Amino acid sequence: MADTGDDRQDGGWDALWAVLGGLAGFILMMKYAEAAGVLNTGPAPAKETIIGLALLLAPAAVFGAAGGRIRDEVAKERTTWATYWTTTVTVFVAVFALLGITTIDDLTEMLDRWGE
Repeated sequence: MADTGDDRQDGGWDALWAVLGGLAGFILMMKYAEAAGVLNTGPAPAKETIIGLALLLAPAAVFGAAGGRIRDEVAKERTTWATYWTTTVTVFVAVFALLGITTIDDLTEMLDRWGE
């Protein structure tokens, strides 16, 4: 059964999914900018800017919505908070591994390339 009377049912945990999705989107945008040759070259052309913004914002929206759906299942007592957290960790470990980010060093290396 789900934890009843818990303050986690207020929907604030959707933001966690949105923030992690936003981080995934940032990584996608950085990889796209590097592949398109517009990283650190000044203002990007309109096409690359629009694609970059879509890559940045879409994962946050999609993952935020997915987190809300799973939280709703917990609120309806169809699943537990343990399942919620297991799903959260599993999804984002897989997402970041597919993006090539397996350690904090990978993330800081990418940020260093951005700052060059």
